[in-house]
Amino acid sequence: MQLDKEDAKDLGYDKIVIQPFQPSTDPTILGIRPIPNIRQRIADKIKQYMNEDIQDIRFEDADFNEDDIFNPKKVEEPEP
Repeated sequence: MQLDKEDAKDLGYDKIVIQPFQPSTDPTILGIRPIPNIRQRIADKIKQYMNEDIQDIRFEDADFNEDDIFNPKKVEEPEP
């Protein structure tokens, strides 16, 4: 890294101009068409897929040896 030494040549990092970005909710800036009533459509999808009848389930830890699955032993071929 040699951070204790001066650079051999000036790369001009001090001349980089900061871009004045402005946040926007207008999708046409990106070149895409806005979706009409997007907030209502989002609310409708949330109502469609959210359900108060959700039940928590219990789970059990899997009883297997990971090495047997992820590190299979090579099968030796019999000599002819």
